[in-house]
Amino acid sequence: MLVGMTDQSVSERKRTAILCAARAVFSRKGYAEASVDDVAEEARIAKGTLYLYFKSKEDLYLAALANDLRALAGQVRDEMERAHGFREKIRAFLRVRLEYCKSHEDFLRIYLAEYGSIFVKAAMSRELWQLLRENLRYVASVFEQAVRRGEIRPVPAGAMAAALVDVSRGLMERRLLGWKEFRAPDEIDFAVDVLCSSLARRGRCAPAKRPRRRFHRVALVLLALALGPLMRAQFSGSRTSGDSTMAEQLPLSGRLGQPQGAYQASVPAALAAGSPLAMSLDEAIRRGLEYNLGSRSFEQDIRQAQGQRLTELAKLMPNVTSNLVATEQQTNLAVYGFKFSAPGFSIPTVVGPYHYFDLRGRVTQAVANLTALRNYRASQQTLKALEYSAQDARDLVVLAVTDGYLEVVASAARVESVRAQVATAQATYQQAVDRHTNGLAARIDVTRSQVELQTQQQRLTAAETDLAKQRIQLGRAIGLPPAQEFSLTDELPYTPLTGLALDQALARANANRPDLKAAHAQVVAAELARKAALSERYPSVELDGDYGVIGPSPQNSHGTFNLTGTVSFPVWQGGRVRGDVEQAEAALRQRRLEYEDLRGRVDADIRQAFLDLTAARSLVAVAESSRGLAQETLSQARDRFASGVADTIEVIQAQEAVAAAEQDYINGLFAHNLAKASLARAMGQADQGVQQLLEVR
Repeated sequence: MLVGMTDQSVSERKRTAILCAARAVFSRKGYAEASVDDVAEEARIAKGTLYLYFKSKEDLYLAALANDLRALAGQVRDEMERAHGFREKIRAFLRVRLEYCKSHEDFLRIYLAEYGSIFVKAAMSRELWQLLRENLRYVASVFEQAVRRGEIRPVPAGAMAAALVDVSRGLMERRLLGWKEFRAPDEIDFAVDVLCSSLARRGRCAPAKRPRRRFHRVALVLLALALGPLMRAQFSGSRTSGDSTMAEQLPLSGRLGQPQGAYQASVPAALAAGSPLAMSLDEAIRRGLEYNLGSRSFEQDIRQAQGQRLTELAKLMPNVTSNLVATEQQTNLAVYGFKFSAPGFSIPTVVGPYHYFDLRGRVTQAVANLTALRNYRASQQTLKALEYSAQDARDLVVLAVTDGYLEVVASAARVESVRAQVATAQATYQQAVDRHTNGLAARIDVTRSQVELQTQQQRLTAAETDLAKQRIQLGRAIGLPPAQEFSLTDELPYTPLTGLALDQALARANANRPDLKAAHAQVVAAELARKAALSERYPSVELDGDYGVIGPSPQNSHGTFNLTGTVSFPVWQGGRVRGDVEQAEAALRQRRLEYEDLRGRVDADIRQAFLDLTAARSLVAVAESSRGLAQETLSQARDRFASGVADTIEVIQAQEAVAAAEQDYINGLFAHNLAKASLARAMGQADQGVQQLLEVR
């Protein structure tokens, strides 16, 4: 039992260290730029060890943020419970949040950086959203109690709780920005005074009477209503979406991402099979590629990019329209200043009614428009980048499914190992009972062996529970219905990696990594977008022609046509072109930086995978040797106990050594196989190379 408690405490300390490192990394780099490798380096542990505690960067981020949010919520609730009166409770709420963020600046940075999106990310919404709702419910209860006590006027408690959280977040932002005029006590006092004054019941704590208050409110409302359309006209009137002479600006960053946690989610199949499925690794990967949300999410992104490409192509193609006009008209010429008066001669000023019809087709064609042409080519490259990113998503799905499959295999091996330990402990216990019955052993030997048996039985329960959870997670990743039972058929023994050198792996990665190809396509798209912006300075040529028949009636009509060629020369556009070029150049520089960063990351991924393989290979070798020695020690200890030379202490210690050696071997084997899968993904060949590297049997 002492050994188990020590292992648990060490594991908890290591998990806490990983969370501290994650908090520091996310604070410095932000969620999008940070990686699991950065966290592992910060925590000074192997990447494989980190994966034993957290399945992904999303899980790590969630745990780091949720821990601090939970601690903050607990402190806030405690202080609000101690405070008396509505005003003091609100003051305690704001004060504790500001003090906590002052002492936990890393948490404050990642919380504020991701606040706008963490509650809408699919994988992060459950725990954080539940925590937010609990906090809001508690704060809302404070408002409800104040209303019942008559301290404030009746208000919607939920809306006021959300508003109070928004006020506190604004104060936290100002503290983080380090405003010189920011003084926490003064800011809290001001916020509390404003809130309490606005919620005060009539005749109690009312603010000073202000003349013409209603008029001011009406004026402010009218001003806000007027400013909205004015601002929209100001910014939308300068550029029309259908103007083919405008360069399409790309977003500043070309990084393409997925909803957080997408690779642990899926679209489940409709019905579960009646009998358990026999699941090989190949079948699991096939199902993951078909149902996993990580690959399917890109389908809609690609469709959107295809639509954008067609939109840009349409600006280069002829625009053909036709119309039929039938007119019945009467005109008063006097309106236009025509007045006819002559002796003996009269011309009426009202003409008509008269009628005519016009059937006409019109063609508009941009003959020379470099901006539209380069916009179209940039959209082609953006589509290509998305297609490469979809391939990369398939590699990540393969890695996620393989990781889940290996987790289930490792958990099943742990269950079998613990079952063997239970059988050994049962045999030792029975041996101690028999020897005690025959007067050859003391009662304490029976007690010790019974405690060891119960310890192993507890470990078996924990291992079986962990296996069941791993099976559920694997089923979620590959789209199995929740009620579907399955069994794994592939064995994944230890096989050292041979025939692949570091230089070969680096060459394959540079040639095959889809994300690297996607980043390069993003660079090309940015270059074309910059050229499109420069082309706004060039003349453009457009042809416009129509042909139709016009006359009083279809029987009395005649063909007419018009052909117009227009050459447009930009003379002065108020600096618009320069602004477009600056934006495009900024996007281009950013994407070049991202491409170079990704090339370095590809190199680092390969090297780290080889390091993980080397370390895991050594761990497996040592664990295999230790396992044999531990089994031999246990056999000798049991023989010594049976001969009466030793007591059960020696046997129990030997049993614990066997259990530890078995767990080390299973962990080492899992880390070795996971390193192989990571290497296949790092080379950009996970879709084809995982099973080859793992040598599935």
